[in-house]
Amino acid sequence: MKLSKYLLILIMASSIALQAEEIGFVSFILGEAEYKINRNAEWEVLDIDSIVLETGIIKTGLDTELEITWKQNNQISTLTSEQEISIKQLMIDASKESSWDEKFTSKLNSLFTDANSNEANTVAGIRKSEVELEKESELHWKTEEEIDLKIGVDAFQAQNLGTAIQIFKDVIEMNPLSADAEFARAYLALSYFLTNRENEAKEQLSILEKDFPNSVMIEQIKQGINIID
Repeated sequence: MKLSKYLLILIMASSIALQAEEIGFVSFILGEAEYKINRNAEWEVLDIDSIVLETGIIKTGLDTELEITWKQNNQISTLTSEQEISIKQLMIDASKESSWDEKFTSKLNSLFTDANSNEANTVAGIRKSEVELEKESELHWKTEEEIDLKIGVDAFQAQNLGTAIQIFKDVIEMNPLSADAEFARAYLALSYFLTNRENEAKEQLSILEKDFPNSVMIEQIKQGINIID
């Protein structure tokens, strides 16, 4: 009798799993996390690219960070240490979050502030031999202090996007493979997004991927590009 009842539960759980929709996947995980397809199922270890269903539940361990990317809109939800939450609730919470441009602006500003405070100045080294400033360029006599990325960021934050865009372009032209140029490309893509210049936003993403393939900003920008596609 007990065996029949156990088999019935397994059959019902399998039926629910088959009917449930695959709505997202694990796009980042640091630490340990477990998942079950419904409340009656067994916990299983989550890994990168693991699929999650709308009926599922996630439980994270100590010192864990995990990101779920939703298939419908490529939006990302983040879980931290020692959380247990249903996928359905996680989706509801995601729908209440800030828009992509607000979240990316906040992240980009934070990254820039951190890099600026640490005086980070790394060079990509990608296609360096291919990128040279034109001798005829009016920028060949200007110093870095005269084209300050921070001035562009300040203009961006003050919503003076026309001014910001020009400064970002100047920073890139001065040294296309510098750390400042990486930020300038990202800010430029975001500025074009906010001014409905879709093709130019996509162009900046393409160049950023080529010159800075390991940039942490690429995936964030792709989310915005998917919104306008």
